[in-house]
Amino acid sequence: CRGRRVTAFLFLGVMAMGKAGRKKKYATAKALEQAVNAYWNSISYEEPAVISTPTGEVDEQGRVKYATKLLTMKEDGGVDFSGTGTPKTITKYLEPPSVAGLCIFLGVSKETWADYARDEKLSPVCARFKLRLERYLLGRLNSEKGKNVQGIMFNLKNNFGYADKVEHSGETALKIAMEPGVEELAE
Repeated sequence: CRGRRVTAFLFLGVMAMGKAGRKKKYATAKALEQAVNAYWNSISYEEPAVISTPTGEVDEQGRVKYATKLLTMKEDGGVDFSGTGTPKTITKYLEPPSVAGLCIFLGVSKETWADYARDEKLSPVCARFKLRLERYLLGRLNSEKGKNVQGIMFNLKNNFGYADKVEHSGETALKIAMEPGVEELAE
């Protein structure tokens, strides 16, 4: 009888404390955001965007000469070809970003990451990561036209809600061939 009381006490004690388990590694949105940003910084770098424009001259072989210019942005966000605005950068990746890579970097399981995504305080950080990952994938899909992009398309369909567009036009007629004599029975 004594063992039952101890078990009941332990059970009620766990219930009173709330959800049993380990303390979250990233308890605040700020801490998780900093760690996610550190992940992005560990796999990518910024490079100045440059454009090549024809100079109007040709070389000895008759080829058009080009000048490389730093691409800059106007205050309103438009492209400034004069080179006097704010320098535009392009993000280059040392390795493709992924949820698995993020989890390894953070030292958490994919299940813990999913728990963070369901947590009211942490879910905005997870949503921003997912959106940035989607942006990366769409950029790859658009920049690799003509290459094998089935893996990128699979990821977008299964993890981001994309689907193939299926158009139906007209009516599809279904003709069933009946054996002679069966037609009278069908009427």
